[in-house]
Amino acid sequence: MRHVATVNGSYELPWKHRPGVVGAIVSDWSLSASAQYRDGVPFTILCSANGVDCNLDGSGQDRANIVDGSVLGTTISGYPQTPADTARIYIPIGAFDQTTCRQPGATANCVDVGGGSTQPRNSFRYAGSFSVDSALVRSIPTVGTQRAQVRLEVFNLFNTHYAGTPSVSFALPDNFGRVFGTNGNRSWQIGVRYDW
Repeated sequence: MRHVATVNGSYELPWKHRPGVVGAIVSDWSLSASAQYRDGVPFTILCSANGVDCNLDGSGQDRANIVDGSVLGTTISGYPQTPADTARIYIPIGAFDQTTCRQPGATANCVDVGGGSTQPRNSFRYAGSFSVDSALVRSIPTVGTQRAQVRLEVFNLFNTHYAGTPSVSFALPDNFGRVFGTNGNRSWQIGVRYDW
């Protein structure tokens, strides 16, 4: 990814060592938060034929050839919110050719035996993502300088979502270029820590 930006901050609440029951409840709390933006991760459309070895050079991870150059640079933006949204095709299968030249079934834009692909590496990209993580921490003095901590942590506080991995397998042509899931769901955890 090209760009990542992170901002962190923490704040100790001003109520410390307060007397009484209420003081014991409100004392020694702190808040912290981290906000992060990152560009989407790039990806490449690989062949499925011949064990991912379209050019038959004995090395896999070959890229399919481009038939329709207008798809280059496509970003998978948005995410499926309803089952109907999964019908959207971000990258059409017809924009690629994974056949091998001089082999049965080869088509006009085939990958040449021993040759390279017309598809540049990392030509496609997921949309960028933004998330905020936060924590509420209670610090409890115990013995001497030792202390216990109780932490409530929330990840992706605002529950922002982004598209999951699109299906790009030529073996599943009806699903090619479609997104069926999302990433970025909110989660939380409670933890206990002891410092001595």
